[in-house]
Amino acid sequence: MPTQYDVGSAPCLVVGRDRAGHWLVREIHGLLGGIFVSREAALHFARQEGSALPGATIRLSRGRVASFETGVLVKAA
Repeated sequence: MPTQYDVGSAPCLVVGRDRAGHWLVREIHGLLGGIFVSREAALHFARQEGSALPGATIRLSRGRVASFETGVLVKAA
C-alpha cells in the first residue's frame, strides 16, 4: 500500500525516481515540479527553486515515486 508524505504548511520539495527511472522533483502542494535526466540535475533544480520558497525543505524519497495523483505525492512502500 502506498504511503503519503506529510503535507504541512511549509513548502517541501521531494526528489525521487518514478518506475521508469526518471528523476522527479515535486513540491507537495503542487507549486512546481519537473522531470530530469539525472539526480544531480534534479537536486540542482530543487536547491535553486527551494531558495525562492520561504521555509522550503528538500527531501529525498526513500522509495520510488510511484505517481502524482490529485496534487498528493505518493511513493512506493
